[in-house]
Order: sequence, then C-alpha cells, then structure tokens
Amino acid sequence: MLASPRTAFALIILLGSSAIVSAPQPEPAPSSCCTMVEQAMAAASAIKAGMTRADVEKKFRLDGGISSAYVANYVFRECPTIKIEVGFERMDDKGRIITGGPSDMVKYVSRPFLDYPVMD
Repeated sequence: MLASPRTAFALIILLGSSAIVSAPQPEPAPSSCCTMVEQAMAAASAIKAGMTRADVEKKFRLDGGISSAYVANYVFRECPTIKIEVGFERMDDKGRIITGGPSDMVKYVSRPFLDYPVMD
C-alpha cells in the first residue's frame, strides 16, 4: 500500500531534519588566548608548598596594591589579568618566623583567577 502524499512529505521532512541535527559540528581551533591560559595554569600548578618566593617570581610578578608579607597576589608575567594568591611562611635560618625575602616558603597557592591588574 502506498503512503499518502502528506505522510510521505512528513517522513521526508522528519528524516531531513534529523540528518541536519545529528551532523557533527567541527570544533573551532584553540586561540592563542587559550594557549596562554593553559601556560598560566601549568605555571600555577607547578608551584608547591615548600618552594620559595623566588621560585614563584620566575613565572609571576607581584601585583600592585596592598599586600602583606604573608599573603600576596601575583600576576602571570605573560598576561597581567591572570592572577594567583600565594601564602607564605617566613623563616630565618634558626626556624623562627620573620618578615621578608626571596627565601620565604610557599604555604599555599590559589587556582588562577582573572582580575584587572592593580596599578599604584
């Protein structure tokens, strides 16, 4: 038995629309911005507790604004809108906590986040 013209038309529309919906869309190529974000994430992930402030400052630089000796925001050298917060434990050679210097030990590092650079 032959289908009615309406049924045949509906079947053609249904099959055609499902082919359009299920067609895979090509993925866009990653931009250079994505590459920079990945570099910043890798650099932040490489910072571990026990490393020094000098180690942090190889890939990041101190952000402007107010910071303390124990907690400071750093910006990624390649893109100053990518930041991390780093907590430090400051010790002298006898194990006493003190203030200041490139040998301060990293206590923690945050995940990277976005914010405008602070200018002062």
